[in-house]
Amino acid sequence: MGFMLDKFQYRSIVLFIFVLCFVNPCYSQNLNQTVYVWEPDSCTIYTLPALDSPTIVRLAYGDSILFVQEEALSTTPLFPLSDSYNQDTLQFAKWLKVKLKSKIGYVLENQVSELKPFQKNQYGFEPLHTFLKREYGLLDSLNFNRDFLIGKSTFNVPIDSLSFLNKSTFTTAYKDGCKNYKYEFKNISLINAYFLLNIDVYYDQVYINWDTDQSEHAIYSLKLEKIEQNTYFFKDLNTQFGLKIIDLKNGTISLEYYYCM
Repeated sequence: MGFMLDKFQYRSIVLFIFVLCFVNPCYSQNLNQTVYVWEPDSCTIYTLPALDSPTIVRLAYGDSILFVQEEALSTTPLFPLSDSYNQDTLQFAKWLKVKLKSKIGYVLENQVSELKPFQKNQYGFEPLHTFLKREYGLLDSLNFNRDFLIGKSTFNVPIDSLSFLNKSTFTTAYKDGCKNYKYEFKNISLINAYFLLNIDVYYDQVYINWDTDQSEHAIYSLKLEKIEQNTYFFKDLNTQFGLKIIDLKNGTISLEYYYCM
């Protein structure tokens, strides 16, 4: 009977600890979520939620900090705007309170993400489909042909399709020297979709300035050109066509673009 009583007491203690940790997660885990810098150049941590406040530090792409909580909207657009953007519709980035070691600071939400960063390579960054395979794992890979009707003509187009374990997909189609790219993601925010697209087509190059005969570093990120209903059109340096993010309103966001040789 003594053994049974001890065993009952032990189970009661374990159950109490489990319930305590479930109701109060701080007992079992750190509530401060790790976020990573996604601004390719660098991002600034401010002492206050204002661009004119003193800075604490500048962090490079991939550096990590701890998220504390969301703050008020800033006056900074959520996406960088091209010079040709002239629409009244604008979305603004929120300020985020973050923690770096023992210091509390503030950063704009369009600078950081909970997504793990891309790995860098000799060309800049790994391709998005490589990132997805490495980070989440490949579920399936298919190669097939599909007929497309354009006008009165039918074209047989080769398709490559990858699906990943996080329910995202990647397809490429080849036609007349053009390569069409399409990604689809489930349960992803617009700003995270922008981060992925921006890094996937990111341009980063060292060049010689002939006026000064000095080497300079050129960095070009995607800039928002216009919004049409649920489609966001972007522009980059390389005269790329059809760069867009499509919010399908059913929890799915599509990234689409193409290159022509």
